[in-house]
Amino acid sequence: MSTRQKSYKIHMRFHDALEGLDKQDRKKVRETMQKIVENSGNPGLRPHPVGDFTSFSATMDLRILVLPDKDGDIFVHVDHHDAAYAWGERTKVIRDDATVLDLW
Repeated sequence: MSTRQKSYKIHMRFHDALEGLDKQDRKKVRETMQKIVENSGNPGLRPHPVGDFTSFSATMDLRILVLPDKDGDIFVHVDHHDAAYAWGERTKVIRDDATVLDLW
């Protein structure tokens, strides 16, 4: 019996947020994204809910927000701690029955 590996997607707005970080922070975020894909339950990533999203720690200051989705989790935002949490609390997910349509 084969087990289906969890899939991940990257929302178009994630790229914009990532590009707003400095080079060193972008590198750390990419490394952490790989760790999330390999084992999102790793306690060292400090996963916990923020609004409709799951927050993962790339550093003590950087947070990656992921939207849990039945078709594969979606990387949606990255920022420094307070700004990421504020974004996660105020952003609403627009869905239809089949998919995520947008973030508002």
